[in-house]
Amino acid sequence: RVGVSTLFVDVSSSRVGINTDVPERNLDVNGTSKFQGDMFVADNASLVLGDGNDTLLYSNGSNGYLRAGPGATGLFTIENNAGTPEPLAKFTGRAAVQLYYNTTERLSTTAIGATVFGDLVVSGVTTAEALNISGVSTLTSVGSNLIPDADGTRNIGAATSEWGDLFLDGTAKIDALEADTAKIGDLTDNRVVIAGASGEL
Repeated sequence: RVGVSTLFVDVSSSRVGINTDVPERNLDVNGTSKFQGDMFVADNASLVLGDGNDTLLYSNGSNGYLRAGPGATGLFTIENNAGTPEPLAKFTGRAAVQLYYNTTERLSTTAIGATVFGDLVVSGVTTAEALNISGVSTLTSVGSNLIPDADGTRNIGAATSEWGDLFLDGTAKIDALEADTAKIGDLTDNRVVIAGASGEL
């Protein structure tokens, strides 16, 4: 023992205590520690955080890992240090990953993909099995077919939000057509037949 509980060596357990005479580990420090150099932890040995071994930080020799310990709830939160801590990201085991911008959640993973809260700007090619857009989206080009999730359930435009010109290089198959005006370039014999009582073609 050096001083009064300043440095204590328990010869029976080979444990050393600093500011404690009841060391619970090989080195038990009761207070704040400062290291002027690197602190090395061997492969597969963990830096354990929390009284209940809540968080483990370790390396297996090839990769680094941050893992929930036996006392954790499975939620990891990364915060900044701008006075009041603000979330940057949250990771929940077997559940969502949430990313924040200026304390506002902007992206959250779900069981079927991810939800973006706000605008999504993509500068390259986007490939998706299904794309559900509830706001405004600008697409410079489409490299595949536009197919609704079920037949007859989706519209292009609306009564008060009409598209401009429609250019098609192919056959248009339409169940019903309502047009303010119509102009047909080919009016050769029997090309247009008025069949309905209300002038349907």
